[in-house]
Amino acid sequence: MSKDEWVYLRDLSGRCAGMIRPYAPTAADIAIASGFAEVPTTELPEEFPGRKELVAAGFEAVEDVPDTLEALTALPGIGKKTAKGVLEAVADLSE
Repeated sequence: MSKDEWVYLRDLSGRCAGMIRPYAPTAADIAIASGFAEVPTTELPEEFPGRKELVAAGFEAVEDVPDTLEALTALPGIGKKTAKGVLEAVADLSE
């Protein structure tokens, strides 16, 4: 199965609650129907600061992005400047 066939869902329970993870299509249908996962609501815009690094860390929706400078700079590839840009972009999208 290629990466293009995976369905990315937000887990709603268990140790991965709140995380966005890949599911095989059949497993995605079952997870959604049983209430264990949902489709993320607001995907990160293509021009979002640090998007590549955030997606690599499992954050694919705006509401999942860490909301503190410390949490963002702890992610691989995100420094203070990018973290500040991320926080500003989240604030702008929330208005």
